[in-house]
Amino acid sequence: MSLYLLVYLLWCALIVWPPAVFSAAGLTLAQLISAPLGSETDSFVVYQCRRGALTAFVHSALPLGYLLGMLLRDLPPHTDMLLEPAFSWWKLAWTLALIIPIYALVKIAEWYRDNWALHPACKNLAQYCDSNTSLSSLIASVNAEYKSVQKIIISTNETNKIIVTGNWIIKVGFYDLKFAQQNDTIMIVKTADTHQLSPTSGGEQFINIEVKSMRRNCVLFHIRINSLDFKDLQSNVSRPIVILPNIVFHKTIIEKFIEVFLDQISLNDKYETEQDLELCIGCMQTVADIKLYKQCTNAQQRGEEEVEQCQSCGCRPMWCADCMGRWFATRQDPDHPETWLSNKCTCPLCRQVFCLLDVHYVQVVRS
Repeated sequence: MSLYLLVYLLWCALIVWPPAVFSAAGLTLAQLISAPLGSETDSFVVYQCRRGALTAFVHSALPLGYLLGMLLRDLPPHTDMLLEPAFSWWKLAWTLALIIPIYALVKIAEWYRDNWALHPACKNLAQYCDSNTSLSSLIASVNAEYKSVQKIIISTNETNKIIVTGNWIIKVGFYDLKFAQQNDTIMIVKTADTHQLSPTSGGEQFINIEVKSMRRNCVLFHIRINSLDFKDLQSNVSRPIVILPNIVFHKTIIEKFIEVFLDQISLNDKYETEQDLELCIGCMQTVADIKLYKQCTNAQQRGEEEVEQCQSCGCRPMWCADCMGRWFATRQDPDHPETWLSNKCTCPLCRQVFCLLDVHYVQVVRS
């Protein structure tokens, strides 16, 4: 029985919290029961109501599945106890295992009435109705915005995600949805926690954001995302996100490298030119202020006989320092960041090899 219990618990864990490999293979609960769910793109709100209802029923039936499995496998001496009416503990277990899915079915039947209008997700959305809008019109609005490409989806795990559309912030959970209308919502970064993945890594930071509508009776909820996704979230919401003074965002290894990269190239000689500088072709926001030209000597190139030597680059200034530093970092070995500064890279356009000594700020001079 103990082996069966461990196997069944593992199987339940894979159903409730499927790993990424299960999602990629199409083995999550929503993917396996996709036929009765319909299309998420065509009818997002109803799809999520159906998904939440079926998920709730499957989860509620897991205890009953365990007991039925013991009967089918005929596991002595527990089979006798399962069938013995005088054994109060097993009688209680059978009673609870039957009541939970029956209760779930009753709730699903209640939610289903009037086209899911009584589902918790639709009740939450109905709080945004006023004299000019109805629940059906709000559902149609959410469905239309979800179809649009002007949205972002941030997956927090294999079962939960955050969706930001033009007017809505939506949290997709196990069984229901939480809605917040952007124009009357306050978002506050409450806490941040870091988890060390390995002794050599900088750790992974997660932030917890409170999403609170200024409308009465609207549900307050929290979202938890990786700090790397915060900029995407921040740039796609219409109102500023409040960050409490005690919250410190950890910098990624690339962001830390760019700071050092900028300090190092500021020590190099400036490249003088009479040409007018244009916008950086990488970000199209900052003036291109970097020129690559060979200034390092053979003696400065370590392992000269093994490492490809730097070459002259004929490209005009087309990149800003930040984009060039990001390009340099992404072309290095991510497992050995301690070697990045002494390594080399290739020009994004002509592919000529350069090192940090060959990166120069541009100074425009007028004759």
